[in-house]
Amino acid sequence: MGIWLPIALLLLWRYYANKNNPTDLTPERQAVYSMAMTFTKDPQRLEILAKAFSDAGLTEQAKALRNRSRLPTLPENVKAARAQALKAALSSTDPVAIKALAKVFESQGMGAAANMLKDYAQGLDQMMNVPPVQLTPQNPPAPHPEDQLPHPEAQAPDTQAGQMMEAPVPLAATAAPVPPMPHEGVPSPHGEGFGSGPPDGGGDFGPFPPDSLPV
Repeated sequence: MGIWLPIALLLLWRYYANKNNPTDLTPERQAVYSMAMTFTKDPQRLEILAKAFSDAGLTEQAKALRNRSRLPTLPENVKAARAQALKAALSSTDPVAIKALAKVFESQGMGAAANMLKDYAQGLDQMMNVPPVQLTPQNPPAPHPEDQLPHPEAQAPDTQAGQMMEAPVPLAATAAPVPPMPHEGVPSPHGEGFGSGPPDGGGDFGPFPPDSLPV
């Protein structure tokens, strides 16, 4: 494909050059120019296309094609400066400045970088033209999906038991039974804590060792 693509571009150029006004940048010639500026890297083939555009009076496109053919011979500091400029432009939010740099890059033969900047600037333009969304009482934010789940009590079946689940009746408080206090001299059946207990210090759970008694 690397061999046939430039040949096909040149044949298209020759065909439409004879068919149309030689000095017009027709859509077909624009397509040949864009394809060459984006994909063709061979300097010799770019020079051939540049001469064809120059002969047709399209000097601006011819100059850009010639600059593209010289890209491999640029000094490293020039390549680094252009790469830094491209990186800075892709971090910018000013579409006007980005489009201006895209034109500079295209004139220097950097067709792929120019197309990247054009697409980025177009995206910024579209984003700026989107009207902001105003949240009003008539336009509240969408509720979270979890907030839309009904409460478990709302899913109770339509039966007597389900109705009791939906509206539970609180149980009446019942006082805890109080154990009877033993009379003096009568040992308590519960041991210590409820009256007099066994004289050996035992209780319901047996005697406590002396070293384990709370003090």
